Amino acid sequence: MKKQLLIIIVTTFFKRIPWMGKIRNNQINRLFLQYNIRLDIQQVKIRGFRHYEIRNIFMEKTPVAFEIQRLELFLSVWTLIKERSIRNALNITLDKLQLTYHRFGKDAGKPNVLSPDVRKITAEWEGIYYRKYEKIINAFFSFIPERVVIRELKVQLPQRDLYVLSSVECIVNKKDRSVTAAIDRIETQTGNCLSPFSVSHVSICFKQEEIAQGGKVINWMVRSTDLRIQHQAIGAAPLLISNFDAELNINFTPTSLVVTKESGGNINQIPFAFQFHHDLVEKDILKFIFHVELDFNLFKSSFPAFHVKAIETVTTEGNLLIRSRLMFSIKDPMQHFFELKVLKNDLVIDDPGELDLSYLEAPFVHRVIRNNAFLREIWVGDLNSNFVKIEDFPAQMIPIIIFCEDPNFYQHHGLDVFFVGRAIVSNLVERKFKRGASTITMQLVRNLFLNHEKNLYRKIEEIILSLLIENYFRIPKARLLEIYLNIIEFGPDVYGIKEAAMFYFKKSLPALTMTEYIIMMYIIPRPIHFHEALVSQSPQLFTNLKNHVQWLSQHLRTRQTLTDEEFEKVMSDIETISQTRSIILRDPDIHQLPDLLRVDLSINNSINTRNDLHWAYPLHEEKMPKVNLKKIASADVRKEYIHHIVEWLDVENSRRYAIQGKTTYCNIYAYDVVSCLGAYIPRVWWNEESVRKIKKGIRVPVVYAKTVFEMNCNALAEWFLSYGSCFGWKQVFDLAEMQSLANEGSIGIIVAQRNELSEPGHITVVLPETAAVKAQTCEKEIICPVQSQAGMKNLRFFNGDAWWQDAARFGKYSFWVWDL
Repeated sequence: MKKQLLIIIVTTFFKRIPWMGKIRNNQINRLFLQYNIRLDIQQVKIRGFRHYEIRNIFMEKTPVAFEIQRLELFLSVWTLIKERSIRNALNITLDKLQLTYHRFGKDAGKPNVLSPDVRKITAEWEGIYYRKYEKIINAFFSFIPERVVIRELKVQLPQRDLYVLSSVECIVNKKDRSVTAAIDRIETQTGNCLSPFSVSHVSICFKQEEIAQGGKVINWMVRSTDLRIQHQAIGAAPLLISNFDAELNINFTPTSLVVTKESGGNINQIPFAFQFHHDLVEKDILKFIFHVELDFNLFKSSFPAFHVKAIETVTTEGNLLIRSRLMFSIKDPMQHFFELKVLKNDLVIDDPGELDLSYLEAPFVHRVIRNNAFLREIWVGDLNSNFVKIEDFPAQMIPIIIFCEDPNFYQHHGLDVFFVGRAIVSNLVERKFKRGASTITMQLVRNLFLNHEKNLYRKIEEIILSLLIENYFRIPKARLLEIYLNIIEFGPDVYGIKEAAMFYFKKSLPALTMTEYIIMMYIIPRPIHFHEALVSQSPQLFTNLKNHVQWLSQHLRTRQTLTDEEFEKVMSDIETISQTRSIILRDPDIHQLPDLLRVDLSINNSINTRNDLHWAYPLHEEKMPKVNLKKIASADVRKEYIHHIVEWLDVENSRRYAIQGKTTYCNIYAYDVVSCLGAYIPRVWWNEESVRKIKKGIRVPVVYAKTVFEMNCNALAEWFLSYGSCFGWKQVFDLAEMQSLANEGSIGIIVAQRNELSEPGHITVVLPETAAVKAQTCEKEIICPVQSQAGMKNLRFFNGDAWWQDAARFGKYSFWVWDL
């Protein structure tokens, strides 16, 4: 092949002579047929006895191709005479060398990994990787001249950016088997976009020595300045490294690859060291050891931009020396060992600066921001009717959440080392940033302060804030879990488990079943995707959900969190969900046959008027206006009926609703209004034993104070959450939505439960606006809808203050609209 190349170069110089051109073309064709090499040289010039120039060279042997715009050869006559070797006598300078690597065939895009069969690893290593390395190194030192200058080198890899190297100078010492290279600049080109990678003034030193049994000692040294890397896996801002030094010492034999403990360097003056060991005698185990001595102030100056700006104001003294060790099997990488150990810790926070996270212990307002847009505020405390204290969560729910989201929550201090190791191995296997090893504290930090992008910057900031919350500010674990469960996203404008229970299952939190707990665990990591798939009735969603529920239930039964009976019920429920493609598991006796539960006391055909005091009984007057709003198509007509009935009941003057001492009758009035309009809320309701019998199909007589009891407002608040949806009531979370639906000819209910259940709660009816009475607004937002009430003041229409937000009186409240 060397002879053919020389003939092609010479005949190219004389290619205008026809017979010379013919010889040139024949040699090019023969080169392709014999070696599958495509070659084309456009021009050869002789600048002098010692200076030769070859232009526009193209050469391709699949999968590699290269183009050279100009190649200059400088001949050292003295070296040629002395060593009698033309290779050592030549210095080469290249202009615009472009290398392109293509991958073809069915293996394109597949990672080149060792066989998982341990018995084949030695053969692959010794027969492929070690020999291939030897072949490349020997070829390099055999053919590359002692000095090569490339003014511009372009390297194109498959599915990668184009790498451009400027002013490359390479000095080769063939006796010492060493190479020194200097590169003025390296950058990538991606059209008109800013280069995602660039580095200035790179120097590389390589040296290889032979040792016993065919082994080699390899030393690499790399120094660079102004390194800039921009990639979505790192973050929105580029990573800037002003100074980078690294030394790599490798012992390479046919049976092992060892990076020795002398390897290390520094990044922006932060020192690090690392080791690697893979010995085929020890089967298929890979071992990594990494040390870093962290000065937090130096680290802050290297970090491009913190999302939480206050971190920049934290000042510290001292360093932290950390060692991490990772060992895993090539055959089964998830069989691994990971250790993260602090060898020295004299790091002290002098001043937290503007970063004060102690406020998390008290009630606070959480602002939900997505894509830099404000969505809503959540009051994390008792003033929020949807807030649930940690002690009020169902007893079985907490262990399931801990098991799914952070099994070691009560043992770690913000960072779970075991799952960090698992995430590292998983990401190495997948070759992408897939797992993040987030603890509940880290997830809370992400929801409170950061965004949901998966990148290195966010993960580092997440870890810093989590460690500070648990170790410096010492927020109790119970409070962290409480905040987390009340603010996590479950869907579009659905935050916290209580809202999610009503949004997805139409139930209060205590009414959830074990199956619904487990479905909640499936929603937490993927709320938006889950909701979109649920709305579109994706078959894949129900397949994945079934697999998840079966897998998790089995684990919970093994841990004795689930009894055998509960496990069988969950298995039955998930089969029903898969068949019906609905996650709402309603008891057919309650939700399909509400008439069985609907109960009113009978007054034995007596007249019960607005001036009588039979409060437990429904109104029964001649010419009493009654209508079913659902049967009226016109919104205007419905609104006329609503206002007419309110006027007829005449709450301000009727004796039925008048204050008796300290007793008020808001529940009586709300019952009368909705009854006259065809809706239902109970004046009396069954006791628990009666409900159980009715669900079993047993007929239960209505006996006052034995099978049924009167419903005060505190009891009504619970009834709405448990049974409201069965009787056509829809919970809403926005006053504007409630007033809008009322204006379309429906009615709403605001019901609040007292902090002290011995004290009376309150309930009002929300009505359509009139020309005279409009909802109260502030900055175009409704803060108080149009209402009608009995109480300390009996009012036909009012739009006063937001009484339900009086935290000193009311512990929780909810908004409901009759769903027409």
